[in-house]
Amino acid sequence: MGDSAKAEKTKAKAPKKSWFDGLKSEFHKIIWPDKTELGKETLAVAVVSILLGVLIAVVDFVVFLSEIIRTRVKIWQKQTGM
Repeated sequence: MGDSAKAEKTKAKAPKKSWFDGLKSEFHKIIWPDKTELGKETLAVAVVSILLGVLIAVVDFVVFLSEIIRTRVKIWQKQTGM
C-alpha cells in the first residue's frame, strides 16, 4: 500500500519537471530585439502614450469647461428670471 502511494506521488511530480523543461525550451526560442530595435519600439510607445495622455487631458478639460458654463448659465437664468 505504501508503494502505490509513492508511485502516485512520483507521477504527480513528473509533469512539473516536464513543464519547467518545456518552459526553458520555449525561452530559448525567443528572439530578443537588438538595441536599435528596442530603442525604436520604446520611442514609439512613449510617443503614443504622450499623445493619448494629451488627448484625454483635452477631452477632460472640455467636459470641465462645459460643466462650468452650464452652471453659470443656470445661475444667470435664476438672476434674470428667465
